[in-house]
Amino acid sequence: MVPRPLQPRAPAAARSSGLPGVLGPPPPAPTPPGLSPLLLAPPPLLLLLLLLLLMNTPAAPCPFQCYCLGSPETIRCRHIVLQELPRDLPTDAHNLSIVGSNLTVLRAAAFAGEELPTAPGNGSGDGGGWAVRLANLTSLLLNQDNIQVVENGAFWGLPRLATLDLSYNPLSALGSAAFHLLPALSVLKLNAATSGLGEQLDAALRGLATLRHLELKANELTHLPPSALKLTQLEQLDAQDNALTGLALVELRALGGETQGTPTAPTAPGPIVLRLCLANNPLRCDCGARALLTLLNKALWRVPDARSLRCAAPPALQGAPFLVLDESKLSCALGPQEKEEENEKGQGRGKEEEEAAGNEEEGTEGRDEKGQPGTGEELEASYVFFGIVLALIGVVFLMVLYLNRRGIKRWTRNLREACRDQMEGYHYRYEQDADPRRSGTASSSGTL
Repeated sequence: MVPRPLQPRAPAAARSSGLPGVLGPPPPAPTPPGLSPLLLAPPPLLLLLLLLLLMNTPAAPCPFQCYCLGSPETIRCRHIVLQELPRDLPTDAHNLSIVGSNLTVLRAAAFAGEELPTAPGNGSGDGGGWAVRLANLTSLLLNQDNIQVVENGAFWGLPRLATLDLSYNPLSALGSAAFHLLPALSVLKLNAATSGLGEQLDAALRGLATLRHLELKANELTHLPPSALKLTQLEQLDAQDNALTGLALVELRALGGETQGTPTAPTAPGPIVLRLCLANNPLRCDCGARALLTLLNKALWRVPDARSLRCAAPPALQGAPFLVLDESKLSCALGPQEKEEENEKGQGRGKEEEEAAGNEEEGTEGRDEKGQPGTGEELEASYVFFGIVLALIGVVFLMVLYLNRRGIKRWTRNLREACRDQMEGYHYRYEQDADPRRSGTASSSGTL
């Protein structure tokens, strides 16, 4: 008998599955070293974990004694005693409001971070500077904070600041570069804050190329800041509740789209669409107001509150609406505009007038030496002569009275006696008419 060859035995796993010669499922692959099991989770689970991590990230804290609206992006510190600006402001703050504090002085780079030995973009002369801490701040409101001094560069480090409000602060010193280094500044409010700082205000407003809205209410302004009229992007200037009696030629030209140039420079373009608010100003309605009235009749939109303008002088027009005035009835000797026109005309022929005046003065001096007095001397001589004549007339009158003193005395005595006789006659007639006996006799004779 030939022996049969032996068949190879299947593995235990194959015998258990009942499938001869078929292997079972492969064993799981080992986890690579250094990877967390969470990273090997399915994509939906991984996204959920990332979202939970973001929601649990702690936000920047709100400053002490201040409160945040919704998020630290809007911070309000109202009526709390602050001697200096909070140093724990969140870096992602967008709106900051500090009202009713006692800040007193805003020093240079008051809103910047720590001082650095070198800071690109901030030149301080020696390469030093400050770190930008509030790069996202767009609105800053500092009202009623008793701010008295604003130094140059006080708002450095706020590259996105668009609205700045310093109203109702008793400013006594305003740096000429206080608002510089604010490339995005478009709204500036200085209501009731710059009284008596005319020149400092004009210097501080110089060069604000991006400014579009300027508020200067209740600052006792007698004229508009010249620098403000040269801002080409300025769209609205609010000058209500000031001491403006009218607008000068330069101010009217700025409303018309151009400003007056200097004798050595051409006329510079001014604000193209400037609107000026003038309500509650003591306007003087005389011939100096003709130019403003003409401008309002042509472009009423230049003064949005023109219908509320009222006259403060002269007394005959006090309280009268400005727009209903008749230009032909506005008269005076020389108004502010007319005086400026005369001055401008005189500048063109100044040298000629000086030469002519010098020639006339020389001729007058020559006549005086020859005995012919000038106009002033003639008037003085005529007044002296008139006084001498009046004195002579008075002396003659007194002499006549003295020489006729006896006749005057006799005439006075005769007049007095005549008056007495006349009065005695009237008295006698009254007594006769009042005697009852005469009245009884007259009645009895009438009866018979």
